[in-house]
Amino acid sequence: MILPDLAGRIASLVVLALAVSAACNTVTQAVIFAPVRKWVRRRNAWLGEVISCPYCFSHWVAALAIAAYRPVLVHSGFHFLDLVVSWLALIALSAFGSGLIIRAFPIFEEPNG
Repeated sequence: MILPDLAGRIASLVVLALAVSAACNTVTQAVIFAPVRKWVRRRNAWLGEVISCPYCFSHWVAALAIAAYRPVLVHSGFHFLDLVVSWLALIALSAFGSGLIIRAFPIFEEPNG
């Protein structure tokens, strides 16, 4: 069942998606975090991949955002399932936002060499 204030819930999710995508792009793409990414890669190859991929990292940041803000888009009667749906929607929206940010701001590309 979709509740009447769906527009407000969607707006909240869009704001969270912008924050998630900005955080993910900053950590995974910005030159300032390159030493952190290299350090993590040396310690753990899997975690190094996660921290270098905006889409992969967004799953974890979105999970934190869902845990903190608990936005619910739909109400099925199963709160956990509703949060999972919101989490997946947040990941999709943040991936879209990350793509736009990366294309709009070439400063996220690391210099060659």
